[in-house]
Amino acid sequence: MTLDELIAALEDAAGPSRKLDAEIARSLGWEPGVYGEQDWWRPPNGDWGGLPRWTKSFDIALTLMDGLPDAELWSWRIAHPGYDDGRLKAPYRADLHSPTSSGGGPSWTGFGANPAIAFDIAALNAKRQMRPWSTLAGSTPATTFSL
Repeated sequence: MTLDELIAALEDAAGPSRKLDAEIARSLGWEPGVYGEQDWWRPPNGDWGGLPRWTKSFDIALTLMDGLPDAELWSWRIAHPGYDDGRLKAPYRADLHSPTSSGGGPSWTGFGANPAIAFDIAALNAKRQMRPWSTLAGSTPATTFSL
């Protein structure tokens, strides 16, 4: 799945999805594994563990900012309902602003079924613009991000 396909799937999602959580993990360079009957995931240069619930938990969605330059200086906002140019686009809208947004720097917006999904979209768009991505899931990204 390419990043564009992943973002489109997130935009179409009606709610949290373990399948989309797995696709986000793959896009970040995580590798899946099985031990006994349990599915495990390992981030690049990390230990095996459970798959984060990026599409369900806003707190976990915030971890997608890891790896962005000066991430601690970024700001974000969640709006409900999610309007864009005066029309309702989705139940939620997430705006992610780089430290230089007030000075004309970049910012990203995501629309989704819940705050976590909206933020996932904004953060993945930011990561795509900040660093080059190739194809995702099933192949090795040109650059991976640690969580």
